[in-house]
Amino acid sequence: MSVLESTAKINVAIRECLDVCYHSSDPAHCITEYLARLRRGGEWTTGELTEVRSAAIYILRNIAAPEHDSVVYLGEN
Repeated sequence: MSVLESTAKINVAIRECLDVCYHSSDPAHCITEYLARLRRGGEWTTGELTEVRSAAIYILRNIAAPEHDSVVYLGEN
């Protein structure tokens, strides 16, 4: 897979994760479950999953944190 294809795949996953997890009552758990589902699919590298996780946490923490305090405790600074 080319870098461009991998980047596109990651961006789609980030958007989907945000769509699902932003409205969750427990975004931290939602992100974990979303990543587990991707991992089970077997088409994701550890690096790609890390990028999806980091971006979703960053966005939710910086945009939605006032509404979703649980995002702050995901273990990333």
